[in-house]
Amino acid sequence: MGGGPGPAFKHVFYTRLLAGLKARGKTVLVITHDDKYFDVADRIIKLDYGKLVWRAGTGGAVAKRGTGGEVLQKNEKAES
Repeated sequence: MGGGPGPAFKHVFYTRLLAGLKARGKTVLVITHDDKYFDVADRIIKLDYGKLVWRAGTGGAVAKRGTGGEVLQKNEKAES
């Protein structure tokens, strides 16, 4: 059997549980490789081999995405 939460749980977690915590003023740090729900984030920070590559601002948008979900344009450049 594969590891990690199933698609039904992921949907509830990202669309209901996180929204409820945010409404109560809670901060949640989610570490994931699943970019399907990046749009619910207030901020996105991308690391590549432990180094900051880029970060998206506080509006929840990641900017433009390609057909495979890859980011084509960044909202904010990372600082070195």
